[in-house]
Amino acid sequence: MKAKQVLKILGISRVTLYKYAKNNIIKYKILPNNRYEYNDDDVYSFIGLKKDKTNTKIISYSRVSTSNQKEQLKIQTQRIYESCISKGIQLDEQIEDIKSGMNFDRDGFQKLIKQVIKGKVKLVVIENKDRLVRFGFELLQIIFKYFGTNIMILSDTITNKTYEQELTEDLISIIHYFSMKSYLHRTKLNKLRKELENAKFNNKKD
Repeated sequence: MKAKQVLKILGISRVTLYKYAKNNIIKYKILPNNRYEYNDDDVYSFIGLKKDKTNTKIISYSRVSTSNQKEQLKIQTQRIYESCISKGIQLDEQIEDIKSGMNFDRDGFQKLIKQVIKGKVKLVVIENKDRLVRFGFELLQIIFKYFGTNIMILSDTITNKTYEQELTEDLISIIHYFSMKSYLHRTKLNKLRKELENAKFNNKKD
């Protein structure tokens, strides 16, 4: 692991890192270019993680938004499997979810995240970015890299109309959510205004 990564993960200064290395708290080796490479296990032990020496698992992840898309989920999972076979990639596990990509509380997604954090996953294969998460893919990709996990996207373009429809439905649900919040907020304000007016009227009456 490079010094820059160690400093980010542990939140320490270069001086502190130098002391840890000098006292053999964090082991290191000197590369041909005279740069230091720090031991992953020693670094992760500082934040309570025991990282496996090698990330070995290759996992595919597929998702649809609603239960009436179960057949499409099977087809999506099969497409990923066949694409991996054609590329000489052997999958160890295939994870599926039926839930909106805006919702992070997905059983399959949580299962995948836990394995990545434990350092068990070498590669995650997905059909499109939005199958994994609807928003924030780049951030998730960076986090995965910290744990030695790469993400392979089989297609950068969304050609399936169902995916476009899902995105539309997700955006509509966002608009609906904030509209309801706004409505409730206005309702509370109106109620408060009436209470204040009634209180003012009663004070005048007294």
